[in-house]
Amino acid sequence: MLSKNLISINDISKSEILEIFDLADYSSKVFSEHKLPLQGYVLGSFFFQSSTRTQFSFQSSFVKLGGSYLGCNNREDIRCGYPYYESMDDFAKIISNYCDLIVMRSDNEEEMKQFIESAEVPVISAGCGKQEHPTQAILDLYTINKLLGRVSNMSLLIIGTPNQRTINSLLLGLNLWENIEVIILCQEGDTIKENIEKQLNNVSVQLFSSWDDLINSGKLLHINVVYIGEIYYDIYPVNHYMLNNHILKNYFSPNVIILSPLPRTNELSKEIDYHQGAKYFWQAKKGLNIRAGIYLKYFK
Repeated sequence: MLSKNLISINDISKSEILEIFDLADYSSKVFSEHKLPLQGYVLGSFFFQSSTRTQFSFQSSFVKLGGSYLGCNNREDIRCGYPYYESMDDFAKIISNYCDLIVMRSDNEEEMKQFIESAEVPVISAGCGKQEHPTQAILDLYTINKLLGRVSNMSLLIIGTPNQRTINSLLLGLNLWENIEVIILCQEGDTIKENIEKQLNNVSVQLFSSWDDLINSGKLLHINVVYIGEIYYDIYPVNHYMLNNHILKNYFSPNVIILSPLPRTNELSKEIDYHQGAKYFWQAKKGLNIRAGIYLKYFK
């Protein structure tokens, strides 16, 4: 049973992640049999940065498990916004009286820090600035394990600017397994955050700045999973790093798995949706089960 904050993927062990995988599978049975293990519990849901998949899967899974939720998506809906500007630490103390667990997303890292330090019930980060997105990483790892049959001993291509929170958490999560090769396709000069790179003992990372260089390296045929994030363009034109059918059919294994945290960006062509390995919508669907698994880990 968890009784702590989940702000970083480092806040949870490999064994706890594996337990969440099992609970995520179990949640399908809970949903179908209309069991209500969270009846009487209240979730605090605060998304001060826009969200679709993360927000609604957190809320829906809590309700499907028998709980209820309160919350808002705008600082102006509570006294923390104009014209009162109640401090975030005061808000955290007050709202802790009304719920048993809090899920929060913010683009303001200092705001998030103040809230977490003052909250008196566990807080789950649903994404914080450019820092981390731990539950997305748990979902990513679960999806890889389900579709590939393993997480260790694999090669993964990330298309995206390295300092995204989804990528930060995924890299740290992969580090809990063994023998992981990660290739990142990104703009020249982009790098992994130093504090992230220092922790990667079980993950080797190589960066490429063009499809041509990556194709010529001969590595694409050995890629097991492609993970498509977003390129923050300031050098190359939009679509410069797009994965399309031509590249996919000519240079990758036909068994490659294609994932994305979504929403769709310029790097993910719609023509890829019809590839047998395109599993990002299935991945998003399983977000409901993973968040349910996390709740069951807290309360079961």
